[in-house]
Amino acid sequence: MGRQIVDGLAGTGVLTAERGGPGWLTLAGTLGQFNAESLPALVNQELRAARVSANGWPAVGADDRKLHLDLTRVEFLDTTGIQALSRLAAEVERGTVLVFHGLPASIRRVMSMVGWGALPNLVIDGDASESP
Repeated sequence: MGRQIVDGLAGTGVLTAERGGPGWLTLAGTLGQFNAESLPALVNQELRAARVSANGWPAVGADDRKLHLDLTRVEFLDTTGIQALSRLAAEVERGTVLVFHGLPASIRRVMSMVGWGALPNLVIDGDASESP
């Protein structure tokens, strides 16, 4: 995939997405009301690319797949961006697990308080130390 730039409205904040290896996607920049609607397309593109990859996915179980989202380089995340992340986890196809790395503790707490952290196909990890 390389590096892909998503800008909802010029000058309002740029979100970049870069493939870090099989099953890893690094997001950087701003994720908010002006570009959050672009996030599902980026993730779905990565999911499709990974399915046809010769390397396959890191297995969770026999039929499960993981997509790791490294969010350590996201500089701004508003409520629209948080909702977009939670919608991704709620709407991703069965058998796929999203692993969020690098969310600030305050965002992890918000996601936990509203129940988004309990989604069965979402794992929230505090760092991106496993990143390729």
